[in-house]
Amino acid sequence: FSEGVAKVKKNGKYGLINEDGKGLTSYKYDWADSHRKGGTRVGVNEKYGLVNDQGKEIIPLKYDWIGKPSEGLTKVRLDNKTGFVDLNNKLVIDFKFDYADDFKNGLARVKIDKKWGFINREGRLIIQPEYQKLRNFYDERALVVKDKKVGYINRIGEEIIKPQFRYG
Repeated sequence: FSEGVAKVKKNGKYGLINEDGKGLTSYKYDWADSHRKGGTRVGVNEKYGLVNDQGKEIIPLKYDWIGKPSEGLTKVRLDNKTGFVDLNNKLVIDFKFDYADDFKNGLARVKIDKKWGFINREGRLIIQPEYQKLRNFYDERALVVKDKKVGYINRIGEEIIKPQFRYG
C-alpha cells in the first residue's frame, strides 16, 4: 500500500483497492504501476492514463505513455512527442519534445533533435538543447557532454567547468 492504495490483480486484470480491501476500480487494466503521490498509472490496450486515490480516471487512457506525477505535472507521450499535463489533464506544455524526464526541483531534462537541455514548469527552455548528454542537477551542478568533452553547468546554463575533459 502507498497512501492507502494498492494495485491488485484478478483474472489477469488489475484494479485498485483501499486499505479496507474495498475496490476503488473494477479489474479492467492490462497494466498498473504502484501508487504514488498524485495517482496510479494504468493502461489498457497500450493506452495509458492516471487514476486518483478515489479510483477516478483523472487523466484518460489515451496516451502512448504516461510518466509518474512530478511537481503537479505528468509527462505524456502521443505520436512520438512528449508534453506535460496537469492532474486535471489540462495540457500545460505542448507535445514538442522527442523525450522528457519528470520534473525535479522545477526543471525537466528534454531532448530535441538528439540534443539535451532543460525546461521549467511553464515549458520555457532554461538551458538550450545543445548537449549530447546532460545529467540532472546534483549540488546545483549538472554534468554535460558537448563535442565529446565533459564539463559542468549551473542551473542557469552557465558553463562553470567548460567541457574539456575526455568523455568515457
